[in-house]
Amino acid sequence: MIDEESIKRDYRVLSQLCGFLDLEALELFHFLANVLQNPEIPVLEIGVFCGRSLAGLACAFDKVPIVAVDPFFEDFYHSPAYEDEAKFLSWASNSMSPAQRKDHFWQVIDQLGSTRHDELKSRITLKQVTQESFLNSELGKSKFQACHLAGEHTFAGVRSLVDVFDELLVPNSWVIVDDLFNAGFPEISEAIHTHEGHRKSFWPVVFGFNKGVYLFRPDPPELLGEVKAELARAYSSSFYSVRFMRDNAIRVDKLAAEVAARPDVRSRLLKLLCKAPMFRSYP
Repeated sequence: MIDEESIKRDYRVLSQLCGFLDLEALELFHFLANVLQNPEIPVLEIGVFCGRSLAGLACAFDKVPIVAVDPFFEDFYHSPAYEDEAKFLSWASNSMSPAQRKDHFWQVIDQLGSTRHDELKSRITLKQVTQESFLNSELGKSKFQACHLAGEHTFAGVRSLVDVFDELLVPNSWVIVDDLFNAGFPEISEAIHTHEGHRKSFWPVVFGFNKGVYLFRPDPPELLGEVKAELARAYSSSFYSVRFMRDNAIRVDKLAAEVAARPDVRSRLLKLLCKAPMFRSYP
């Protein structure tokens, strides 16, 4: 079950970290983990920045190790970021050095662990390497049940990850793509949607809060429809706008508080909830 108050409490702590994860995206992580989480397989994040989304993943996927990969460049101008992006990232990180960003991250993780009574720190492994180096060293050694793609925002960077999904992920893995529809980074969407595995090995599930979520190799195949419906049910029971796309993937947007409070909107949400079927759980 999702405990909204606990999520808000965690967010108040992890929002001390610089970064872009908002409360709705943190809730999305929790919904995904609640629908499908294997307690024996780790989760992977590519691209840490200041660690806000990493902390959120660790809170949501609360039973498993989390592996995070980031080269922690000394400055963003010597990274794959475009010049204007590098300037923005420097500002968004409060111009902290890599050492300062990592120190602050572990301080917040200690605080989160204390408030949650969870050994968060022991579950998180930071690997200070490039994505390329990580893939060269880890492919064939470890597999993951979820991957948050939040690293290099280029066609080549995203495509090189998607190309190795079969070696990187187990069946029924979540693929969470950051900035998928950000107009500033069209290469991300292009790399995902033009890949030969799109809608063949990884399937769209939900879009919202600056992220696109896919399910990798659903097994059994009907699991894909079931997780879509279960997520739709979860969001229909809260104050969100839920729309179904052509392939039954879900588009979720936050309703304005004054809209959500309207009787006709509340009635519509309740009707959607009542129509949603019940589902069996998967390990």
